Amino acid sequence: MNTLPQNTIEINEAKYLNLLLQVPVAIVTFQGPFFIIEIANKTALEILGKSYGQVFNKPLFEVSPELEDRLKGILTDVYTTGEPFTDNEMQLQIRRNGKTDMAYFNSVYQPLRGVDNEICGIIFTATEVTEGVNARKKIEESEQRFAAAVAAVQGILWTNNANGEMKGEQAEWAALTGQSYEEYQGYGWVKIVHPDDAQPTIDAWQIAVNERKVFDFEHRLKMHNGQWGHFSIRAIPILNSDGSIREWVGVHTDITQKWIAEEALKESEEKFRGLVETLPHLVWIMDEKGEGVYASKNWQEYSGLNPYETGNWQLVVYPDDLAEMTNIWITGLATGKIYHAEARLKNKHGEYRWHVVEGLPILNAEQKITKWIGSFTDIHDQKIKEQQKDEFISIASHEMKTPLTSAKGYLELLMLIVSEENQTAFLYANKANQAVERLHSLIKELLDASKIQNGKLNYNISAFDFNEMMGEAIENIQVTAKNHRLQLTGNSVRKIKGDKDRLQQVLVNLLGNAVKYSPNGDKILINVDEQQGKLLVSIQDFGVGMLRQHLDKIFDRYYRVQEHAVYFQGLGIGLYICSNIIQNHEGKIWVDSEPGKGSTFYFTLPL
Repeated sequence: MNTLPQNTIEINEAKYLNLLLQVPVAIVTFQGPFFIIEIANKTALEILGKSYGQVFNKPLFEVSPELEDRLKGILTDVYTTGEPFTDNEMQLQIRRNGKTDMAYFNSVYQPLRGVDNEICGIIFTATEVTEGVNARKKIEESEQRFAAAVAAVQGILWTNNANGEMKGEQAEWAALTGQSYEEYQGYGWVKIVHPDDAQPTIDAWQIAVNERKVFDFEHRLKMHNGQWGHFSIRAIPILNSDGSIREWVGVHTDITQKWIAEEALKESEEKFRGLVETLPHLVWIMDEKGEGVYASKNWQEYSGLNPYETGNWQLVVYPDDLAEMTNIWITGLATGKIYHAEARLKNKHGEYRWHVVEGLPILNAEQKITKWIGSFTDIHDQKIKEQQKDEFISIASHEMKTPLTSAKGYLELLMLIVSEENQTAFLYANKANQAVERLHSLIKELLDASKIQNGKLNYNISAFDFNEMMGEAIENIQVTAKNHRLQLTGNSVRKIKGDKDRLQQVLVNLLGNAVKYSPNGDKILINVDEQQGKLLVSIQDFGVGMLRQHLDKIFDRYYRVQEHAVYFQGLGIGLYICSNIIQNHEGKIWVDSEPGKGSTFYFTLPL
């Protein structure tokens, strides 16, 4: 009931592999300490300038020896220590297509582990950001030149008379354009303005002269070397005491490099948007205030609404999901946390489909949010399957509960009958009764999970002695945990308000897990303390632990750590139930863990 058919697994694996090979992010897997290339997707091959046959099953530094000095140390550290490595805008010299390029990458190096949890290789993911970095560098260089020029001479200075005509000696203008004195007098300067820009410049200049306004403009000029340059122009009227214009003082600032960089950046953004439009996701970009600045065409095709009209996205979200989704978004804007939510979105046919929405904040050099990039991903089919699974579990659990209760009753009656007459029969009956008891506990967990999902898990709130309840839970676990000592420390806490049975269920589950996942350990540490008006309980084991990537998901329904699933049985609902019980007591539950050293689970309750 809890495993997929083999053909489904194989189909899913093929889908995942095909996805890896097609995504617009470079992905390469290396095997062993010599970093043999096992998988390299299309994007990675394009970056390397190689075919798959040229790289497959070959050491990385044989394929691209120019990368050895830069990457060997990083790969070796990740392989030997198991610590991931992340680098943004890493500079690499790559020989591709017959020449050596200087390229920049945002890259992540993660260790690959086998079924024995031993490191067997490395997975490398990277996004080439060369265009963006070069564009930014060009802009920065252009701005530095601009600042230096303004600080020194305010660009190429010139003066015009009150009527906007160039008169007198203009040495800097002559040096820039190569025009002679006679050529640039009056409106002669127009002759070296680009034909497409000449009339717009004249029209804008005459408006400024007539209205005596500051003149700001951009146009192209033919310089003394015959090349066209892009210039920004700013001219200010100098007034007489009576308010009439005496002359105009202007400056031409060369912005050619900045313009080139901006055009390159625009081209890069267009490529990004072109790539986004090929994805099935509903991609969006918002500014730091949460105002929409971009939505992929898939959004409009899905919703049938204009994404840029205020309030339209709220019309798409299912009313029951809107409040929670809005609250999470407001929190993300205020804190900069990654935005994650699930909601039903209405398509243009009026049908609601489940989507997961994720938003990532983009930070500038000052670590301030400049924009949000996110997407809606359709998970409707997956959600429906989960609901069907929940319904099946609920029905099956209820159907099994009654015959199990009868079986348990008959077994207990049988144990009474044969207890003195036949010890062997009594032993077998007792083992069968224990198995039925375990199955009964499992069904109880399944029913609790189903009730939580439907909002029907009941709570009986009353004041009770927490220490006494804690002692009972520890005693229940200690009876079966023969190889572990359960040690309780901390301050004494007496009466609290809550559902005693449900909170004891949490303690029994956490203590049982601590014993279960520390098969080679000999102790479990339990600490109870008061902090800022709250009860804080921690349960520490010295067992297998888990990777950080699992910590945020470990309380999800049906979630299991894959590295543990082979060795430890379970359905992945115990911690989900614990989390729900604690949250319904207005508390908080979390975990710290380190692979090979153990885990510490914490929860708080209000006092």
